[in-house]
Amino acid sequence: MSLLRYWHQRDFLNTFRVVQFCLLANSLPIIFPLIACLHQGERLDHRSCEALEVVLKSLHFDFINLQAAQLEENGASSLLDMILYYESTTHLDISDNSSMGTSSWRALAHLIKQSVCLYRLDVCNVALVDYPVQALSKALRSSRLTVLHLQHVQLSGMPLYTLVGALKTNQALRELHLANNLLNSYQDALHLRDLLRFNNTLQTLELSNNAVADAGKCSYINPRTTWFTVYYVDVW
Repeated sequence: MSLLRYWHQRDFLNTFRVVQFCLLANSLPIIFPLIACLHQGERLDHRSCEALEVVLKSLHFDFINLQAAQLEENGASSLLDMILYYESTTHLDISDNSSMGTSSWRALAHLIKQSVCLYRLDVCNVALVDYPVQALSKALRSSRLTVLHLQHVQLSGMPLYTLVGALKTNQALRELHLANNLLNSYQDALHLRDLLRFNNTLQTLELSNNAVADAGKCSYINPRTTWFTVYYVDVW
């Protein structure tokens, strides 16, 4: 069967058998178009995730986009473990994967805590409550991440309190994006002020489309000097 026919198939197992052949043949120019079939919204089940190992152990990526990949529990855990083991990427997006369970979040937390290459993580459009926010927060205490996107993850209240508690001692994070989290101008604003009071390395905090998105509250939330940036979009 020709490579062109494989190119147009959506069967990951067949696709990565071809990738494996290309690796053995040192045919890197052929590999990259094949990898391009991994795009936002493509479903990755457990078998598909396992098939990706031949690529992850051979190539390093600037960006792995698993957004809306419908990651299953076992598949997500295996894939995240592989990304950590092979240090496969510097930027990972796992947004819009609402089926991730306890073992998946545990694997993600382990990746965040242990990876020496991962510098940006996007976890958006999921419910970051209970165990997910606890696992993520614990890992962030000592992670090397410099950019974290947590848009639309239901952070208001206890989840934000848990996250802030971890980030107070984080010495690596430079950008924190918290748009669309229904953060309020009272308790949530106090948590954010505590974060900026104790964390001296964070340089950018995005609060677009939240109830705290009021330019008049900028000085209240931000006790820092002028080099620190708080982004607001007042839509309320």
